[in-house]
Amino acid sequence: MAAFRRADHVGITVPSLTEALHFWVDVLGFRFVAQTHYETSDFLEQVVGVDGADLTLAMVEGPDGSLIELLEYHAPSGRQVLKPRSCDVGSVHLAYMVDNLDSVLAKVEAAGWLRLGEPQTVRGGSRDGLRIVYVRGQDGVTLEFLQAPALADGHAAAWANSLGA
Repeated sequence: MAAFRRADHVGITVPSLTEALHFWVDVLGFRFVAQTHYETSDFLEQVVGVDGADLTLAMVEGPDGSLIELLEYHAPSGRQVLKPRSCDVGSVHLAYMVDNLDSVLAKVEAAGWLRLGEPQTVRGGSRDGLRIVYVRGQDGVTLEFLQAPALADGHAAAWANSLGA
């Protein structure tokens, strides 16, 4: 078995680092950590597997310490914006537990993100009462927001434990 220690970060390629930073920092409340430009080099080409790659990356940190790496490629030309559906092979989404799903949804929609459906509430099972919604940005990135049910103190701990919290 591989000796993984932990996930380090999630990388997301974006069309505009300025717009992505606005969303992740100003809208979602992540903390800006650092920004670096990498010019075309053998090192970069070997790391990303793209000949002629030139990029700027920024790292942001979520309230839980999770890191998101935002990458804007300046080269090569001919880059595509992929917008896979949730059912398409290779589609990826990030899921964040939030305190107030309706408030977060209003903020991300005001920033131009689209909800993929109405918020839904899980009925039954270990996640009973959990509210869920998917949103997608114009760059094809999909996020899932989840809100735990409001429970009496004794039940809240049991519910959180059922999720491995």
